[in-house]
Amino acid sequence: MPDTEPYLIPGVAFHQRLASLDPEFDDASAAPGFRVQFLANRIERDANASRNPAGVTVGLLDQPSRRREDTACIAALLNINGTEAYVLIDSGSTTNSMTPEFASATKAPRITLSEQVTLQLGCVGSKSRINYGTRVPLNFGGIKGYLHFDLVNLDRYDCILGTPFLNRHGAVLDFGMRELRFPNGHIINALPIQEEVALVVQRSTTRREYPARQRATPAPVEV
Repeated sequence: MPDTEPYLIPGVAFHQRLASLDPEFDDASAAPGFRVQFLANRIERDANASRNPAGVTVGLLDQPSRRREDTACIAALLNINGTEAYVLIDSGSTTNSMTPEFASATKAPRITLSEQVTLQLGCVGSKSRINYGTRVPLNFGGIKGYLHFDLVNLDRYDCILGTPFLNRHGAVLDFGMRELRFPNGHIINALPIQEEVALVVQRSTTRREYPARQRATPAPVEV
């Protein structure tokens, strides 16, 4: 077994092979044998890493316990299409979204998109198709005008304001103060955590209703 080109024996097979050799190979000073073991272990490690990028499972790990305050998002009740909407402010969303239910209840026009848009979620393989959109007025934070929303089946919120809106208006999400700030000086406070919890519980146990508020008449411009 020359040291320059060792014969590689992976895993347990190495120890079985070692036991069949002369006793000198069990000596800690037998460099060829230990070189083979080192290289064999490295090959196995690299092979496992390619099959399991997350690494080798070595035991159980509890999910860290987090307070509700640590997982709270920035959400607010905003005037969209003349109605108070439960809106998530999401810097991880690359589109503005609205539920078909909210669009129907507020009589927002449903517009067929000329091309389907792929909605890619954060998990690999999790995606959907967006076929419809709408364009409705909004009035909050000193901003009045019309905004395009894609119609998407959202789990909790009526709407999501994503990066197209946030970037265009230079909005700043402040998780320390729990507020959304605009360069024009307007500040929108996020819903208090307990108030938001109560709202979510109420919406999950009762039929969602969207009482129409007095509709503003923003300028017919895109915002």
